[in-house]
Amino acid sequence: MDCCVCGANILRGQRYKTERYQSKYFCSQECYEQYVAEKNVDPFIELKNYIRDIYGGSENVDWLKVARQIPAIRKEYGLTYQEIHAIIRYAMELEGHQLNHDYMLRQFFPQYIQPYKQFKQRLDINKETVKNIGDEITEYEIVHVKSWKRRKYIKEVDWDE
Repeated sequence: MDCCVCGANILRGQRYKTERYQSKYFCSQECYEQYVAEKNVDPFIELKNYIRDIYGGSENVDWLKVARQIPAIRKEYGLTYQEIHAIIRYAMELEGHQLNHDYMLRQFFPQYIQPYKQFKQRLDINKETVKNIGDEITEYEIVHVKSWKRRKYIKEVDWDE
């Protein structure tokens, strides 16, 4: 196993264990604290970075318009920065929304708010279902599938005819 921060090789049983990130591997407390510091990014900065990325760079974004639209959207629809980010991401990645550079953020609101909330609700229900099913299943059976070799048959043709 390698440390996800510094890349150092971690011997079996020597991993620094944490409550929060159990699936990540850390070689020491310093690496864990560095990882946590990097993960704790301001949600507003994360939203701005995502907007920059979907528009293909800062030069393609009208930041004055975005700076006016974000507080207006938050106030009008009662959304947080994380929810605005999630709704835009839902529209772009799952709904396949095509960007219109003239409307900036207003092209996502309010039409994607309700579909996002329904998606989030279904996702939460599925997570709860999986969590409940996981307790019932204790044994897994792995079935080996025998691979078959393909044989190619070539028909003989008499070319003299």
